[in-house]
Amino acid sequence: MILTLDTETSTYEKGNPFVPTNKLVSIAYRDGSSIDCKAVEHSTGLPYASSLDHVQSLVHKCNVLVGFAVKFDLHWLRRYGISFDKCNIFDCQLAAFILASQRTPYPSLDDVALRYLDRRKLDIVSTEYWANGIDTYDIPWDVLSEYNIEDVKITEELYHYFKEIYDRPENKKLKRLLSLCNQDLLVLEEMEWNGMKYDFDK
Repeated sequence: MILTLDTETSTYEKGNPFVPTNKLVSIAYRDGSSIDCKAVEHSTGLPYASSLDHVQSLVHKCNVLVGFAVKFDLHWLRRYGISFDKCNIFDCQLAAFILASQRTPYPSLDDVALRYLDRRKLDIVSTEYWANGIDTYDIPWDVLSEYNIEDVKITEELYHYFKEIYDRPENKKLKRLLSLCNQDLLVLEEMEWNGMKYDFDK
């Protein structure tokens, strides 16, 4: 089973998951034919334990967890108690980076979608809310959930697009490189999560 997933968070320091005051606001996902967005710490104030449990059950069942810049999402899942230690990962940002001969580090979802799918992502959240100082948890739920789900749809389209390219016989070495990089992502996430002790006085 392929599970495509995307998170939206509060925005301090670009949603840094290691800033205690930041919050996970929503999780959108596509699991086969079903697509949904679950509120977490949104201003609606609804309990969210069952939402996290549902996402955890999907993660446990999936063969491949697909995302865009997925390490960010993995940190947030982990912070809210969702385990992904048995998952295979496919990061569409990494797939785009490798296809571009590693010349464009950290391409955005919008740039990649425009280049490979000839479409743009929704920008209403960034232009009408974030740009005006409204943080994610205060964005109306219908606007935020539509935005989050649209990112999942684009990410899933990119996954199928890239998979077709990487599965071609002539791209066997590229496929192995992408597989290694996706595996490394899990190691890097673990390293970042645990951090390193540092003596600032010395």
